[in-house]
Amino acid sequence: MKSVCIFAGSSLGVKEVFKDLAISLGQALVKK
Repeated sequence: MKSVCIFAGSSLGVKEVFKDLAISLGQALVKK
């Protein structure tokens, strides 16, 4: 069970990272 919780937490972290990347990419496109 603990490993499942760790996996779920890491996948959520990955989603947050991709969200940050998408936001920064969008801002870069707007600046152009």
